[in-house]
Amino acid sequence: MKDYLRRFVKFLLFILVLFFLLLFVYPWLKSGISFRDTFEALSGSKNIRLVLILVFIYAFIYPLINFRKKERYINGTFEDNREDIEKSMEALNYGKMSEDDEKIVYKRKSRFARVVMLGEDTIEIFKSVKPIIFSGPLRDLKRIDAVLDSKLLGKQM
Repeated sequence: MKDYLRRFVKFLLFILVLFFLLLFVYPWLKSGISFRDTFEALSGSKNIRLVLILVFIYAFIYPLINFRKKERYINGTFEDNREDIEKSMEALNYGKMSEDDEKIVYKRKSRFARVVMLGEDTIEIFKSVKPIIFSGPLRDLKRIDAVLDSKLLGKQM
């Protein structure tokens, strides 16, 4: 729940800053329209409430859709497949941040990717359970799954 709330707040703030830039700063820079004039025009519009409600709903739903946990079945234990998993993460430009008995935490090496994801680029691998569980952004989990399929299935044939 703590992760969800953090992601919700980050994404909502990002959208609000983006709206501020588009609705207030851009007209000011382009046409010299003051912030007060823009605010009065927006507050007089009934549609702005609808837009703000939709933005809030989108920010509420986005973390639920985009961040998941995915089970990964492997032959043998995690330690038997550790080398292939680590090579896969390295091939996808992830660096190991920490490891303990329960999980391994990876983060993107690219600072640009970290900024674009608002710092929510962490992949956690829970290795102490069977099947192992990957946790992180859904798009990245799909990419990791595809690379692991090619590495692990290629090894078995």
